[in-house]
Amino acid sequence: MITETTNILNVNADGIPEFLKIQPYWINWKPFFVDGKARKLPTRGKTVLRGQYWDEEGSTFAEAFRNIPANGGLSFLLSTHNKFACIDIDDCKDDDPRLQKILTLAPDSWCEYSPSGNGVHIWGFLPYKLTYLQPNRKTIGYCGKQYEWYGTGRGITVTGHHICGNCLVDLTAAVQFCESLRPRIVKKEHKVIPVTISVETILLKAFEKDPELQRMYYQGHSWEDKSAEDYYFCKQMWFWLGGHGAEIIESVFMQSALYRQYKGSGYPAMTIRNAEKRWNGNYYGKKK
Repeated sequence: MITETTNILNVNADGIPEFLKIQPYWINWKPFFVDGKARKLPTRGKTVLRGQYWDEEGSTFAEAFRNIPANGGLSFLLSTHNKFACIDIDDCKDDDPRLQKILTLAPDSWCEYSPSGNGVHIWGFLPYKLTYLQPNRKTIGYCGKQYEWYGTGRGITVTGHHICGNCLVDLTAAVQFCESLRPRIVKKEHKVIPVTISVETILLKAFEKDPELQRMYYQGHSWEDKSAEDYYFCKQMWFWLGGHGAEIIESVFMQSALYRQYKGSGYPAMTIRNAEKRWNGNYYGKKK
């Protein structure tokens, strides 16, 4: 992390390997401080790059090196146009166990210090990095507490302050290790309780809890608004028998003393559908 008091490392051009210098993916960055912490604004010349800047064609190394801003530096674009990738470890020195772990998985990877001098970048390539792209994401990578890695959607700073390694190696095993540390989001499935209790048993329980339902079922209408009484009964049936579905509720309604044949064959189904709209749960649990 860079703050207003951080001594930013100057770019050491001689320390940057040729396999990176020959690539056309170079831009610059300059610090922009917010609450004492620096954001690295991507730039090309005096222009601040916006949007999906990483998908644009970068500059040559020589051009980007000539245009390094005051207190800024160089960045290398990671996008779907190339196979490069980088693992970033914050608050890390060359003897840090985290770095040593990555080096066991990607031996002889070229490693350098980040601009703050307190982090490490491990450079390499991913032959099949598009397979790591998450749904609805433009960035390939993961920002974790122990390791960050990126394959696209970023411009990663390059300082040339070499730590170890001299090769551009396949980072697949190292990235897979980083991915293994990613917290897994487990979607909580709705608990579906099997309908094992008979309709008759449930009705007895409903009638015990609400004697008015029992009266309606066995004696029929007593309200002035008979349709409202039908609706109330069906709405309560959705609570008690929602797990059994609309056909069972319709059958119960038509067996009750409330059923009026002269209302037509579509009336029960229509009343039950209207009652379902106000249903937000049932005897077995929440609405599916």
